[in-house]
Amino acid sequence: MYEYTSSDTVILKEYGRNIQKMVEYLKTIPDRQERTEKAYLVVEMMKQIHPNFKEFQETPSKFWDDLFIIAQFDLDIDAPYPMPEKDMLGKKPERVAYSTNNIKFRHYGKNIQLLVQAVAHLPEGERKKELEAHLFNLMKSFHQAWQKDNIEDSVLVEQIKDLSDGAIQCNLDELYGNPIVSSSQETKNLKATNTSSSNHNKKNKKNAFNGNKKNKNWNNKNKGKY
Repeated sequence: MYEYTSSDTVILKEYGRNIQKMVEYLKTIPDRQERTEKAYLVVEMMKQIHPNFKEFQETPSKFWDDLFIIAQFDLDIDAPYPMPEKDMLGKKPERVAYSTNNIKFRHYGKNIQLLVQAVAHLPEGERKKELEAHLFNLMKSFHQAWQKDNIEDSVLVEQIKDLSDGAIQCNLDELYGNPIVSSSQETKNLKATNTSSSNHNKKNKKNAFNGNKKNKNWNNKNKGKY
């Protein structure tokens, strides 16, 4: 019976001790061709054992890399992929530099800021007015998603002006007259009205139910007295 010792550390636990013993056996095979054939079989077994095999189907080199790691980079075979560099094992990825871009309003994000600046550089005309109205609606929805409350339209207009470095100066009367903004506002008002009406109907139904229940209880209590 095999007795495990402290030196029997499993290198890659996701494959288990048996795979590691198979890899160690590969090293003892003197014939290179036979050793390579057996290595292919071991890799196929590794694919079946690995719990996240489906995630690595598009990167089959991962299992050959793991094979060399288990073999501690001491396995001479004709593999379909080169042996990874030993120095890369455990090497930390390079630190990604933190973006130093100046984002004036973080809840809108960098893309909205770039979008506002792109619209600001457009020539004056109906197309620009239309895009300004779309920006107004988009930024309003972003703010509501961030704060869960309504923002004053005048404040939003000032924020657009700030993001565009003063190039876009929206007029609220013109925005309200734009069908893009007005239709969006009408939809919100309609939803609010429907919600209020629905809640009112539910309250009336609840009151009617409670009234019927009280009448039924009174009738049962006084049944036979009159």
